[in-house]
Amino acid sequence: MPEDGVQFIDHADILRYEEIARIVRVAVQLGIVKIRITGGEPLVRKGILDFARRLSRMQGIQKLSLTTNAMLLPQYAVSLKDAGIAYLNLSLDTLNREKFRQITRFDRLPTVLEGISAAKQAGFALIKINAVSVRGFNDDELFDFVEFADRYELVVRFIEYMPFFGNNWEQDRFLPSAELRDRLARRYRLLPVDEDPSAPARTYRIPGHKGRIGFISAVSESFCANCNRLRLTADGHLRPCLHGNIEIDIKGPMRRGANDADIANLLQEAANQKPTSHHDFLESPYHTSVYDREMVRIGG
Repeated sequence: MPEDGVQFIDHADILRYEEIARIVRVAVQLGIVKIRITGGEPLVRKGILDFARRLSRMQGIQKLSLTTNAMLLPQYAVSLKDAGIAYLNLSLDTLNREKFRQITRFDRLPTVLEGISAAKQAGFALIKINAVSVRGFNDDELFDFVEFADRYELVVRFIEYMPFFGNNWEQDRFLPSAELRDRLARRYRLLPVDEDPSAPARTYRIPGHKGRIGFISAVSESFCANCNRLRLTADGHLRPCLHGNIEIDIKGPMRRGANDADIANLLQEAANQKPTSHHDFLESPYHTSVYDREMVRIGG
């Protein structure tokens, strides 16, 4: 999180829940069956529980999940489960309280850990922890995260540090997944877990451990060819690729009277523009596409 926080935009520029639900309904008619509510931080938005409940009841959605920083989970965990959220993705890059304060600008690690416990007690089908690996910052916590996954019976996924405008990316701080796997393999036996080939993570189990470990290697091991994700931003744009510079305005046409067929065409256009590969971040991390939005303005 930047020291000066984020720039807020007018509420009128944000998609209304009714608009999001309409886009989701059309997307489901096109064959999309998995929906994830992200942010920013979705739990700060008024009415999020009613919105989640509305999506969970929508015919055709097979998996409804939510990404959160977990700071509000102590009071929301049970209600989210009751509203139909089946899976949680939690962002947690460190288990060290001071380092947590440095990157989030909040001294709230105990609250996050309380939220994780509350989520476990609420009985979510699956809880994933996403940790961005940065050399010299949290790479000394590798084995702590493995034991954390075992203790809480979670999936901890190590995400490669990606170069985005404003995130102070430096190549010497980049930590490839292969290096982390090698370090873990010296201590544990890693057994691959068969998953959906379109999933961004490669997941492993450790015999005798209740948790699992995953790696999302967007920089060193491109998975673009198998990626089937589309992202709808809060201000009403479709992004075919998280790190790409393509955005398709869907809010504007919808507010100008677009019908469902028009919305379907925009979704199809976004899907058609998904790249089969990305450029080499390590050779040229900063090209024009990274300057359109900072990661903090895109969301989890």
